[in-house]
Amino acid sequence: MTSQTNKTQTLIALSLIFLALAVNFISALSISTSQDILYPGSQADIAVKVENTLDKDIKDVSFGLTFTSQATSPLFTSVGSSQESVDEIEEDDSESFDFIIRASNSIEPGIYSLPYVLTYKDDNQTVTEQGTIGITVNSKTKLDFIALTDKPAVVGQKGKLTLKIINNGFGEVKFVSVNIQPQGYTLLTEDKVYIGSIASDDFETAVFDVIYKKTNARLVATVIYKTFENVDKIENVDLDFKIYTQEEALKQGVIQPNRSGYYVTAAVVILIAWFVYRKIRKARREKLRKEMNNQIKSGVR
Repeated sequence: MTSQTNKTQTLIALSLIFLALAVNFISALSISTSQDILYPGSQADIAVKVENTLDKDIKDVSFGLTFTSQATSPLFTSVGSSQESVDEIEEDDSESFDFIIRASNSIEPGIYSLPYVLTYKDDNQTVTEQGTIGITVNSKTKLDFIALTDKPAVVGQKGKLTLKIINNGFGEVKFVSVNIQPQGYTLLTEDKVYIGSIASDDFETAVFDVIYKKTNARLVATVIYKTFENVDKIENVDLDFKIYTQEEALKQGVIQPNRSGYYVTAAVVILIAWFVYRKIRKARREKLRKEMNNQIKSGVR
């Protein structure tokens, strides 16, 4: 019984020692990073802060980023050296290791892990730690806008006015909505349209039914959306588009003249002529019948 108790106590003691060593190893050095904004195809500064949380100084500290472990076409490359070192980091002190990295042109916006290797001497024993740091690739938002009409716009006529939104940025934009402010036309539909998401290198449209009132009308609208980083953005749109007067539209053949009046007049004239013709024909037949009757009466006498 005593032997079993001693074994149990020994196992507990060993476990506590192992746990203490593990905690000490995990919390030996504290690593944090900061970076400038990084877009696909661009470069940015990366600062890696290594803080010595041991109760002693450490010597020959070296920190290196590992790019060779990436795919055949690396997502990141180093601009300049990928490794830096200092002679020592004193107890409760820290050092910053600065790097410049470039993101590939084809990388998608997002958060990526970049491997590193950290080495230092602790009581003349070389310690090597491996891990990863997080690299954020941002999305450069760029929207283009075009005003379109479903047919040539003519003052006094109905039509569909369309705002085409083109996403020329690197990342998706989300929760896109358009609020239009009529300038020179009357809205026949709601003044706000919800679009949703627009993927990179894609487009969506907001369509409004209108009646055009002036030739100097403009498509004025507010576009609200969230960027890839969930940042709220507002863009004001002010676009012109061509509107014809009735005279210009007729002259340039944009619209055809309304000939319904001519057709009605022609139909009336034809109808009157037909009635006149019938009346004349009927009168001639009546006259001929009377002459024949008179001749018959004369022959009988």
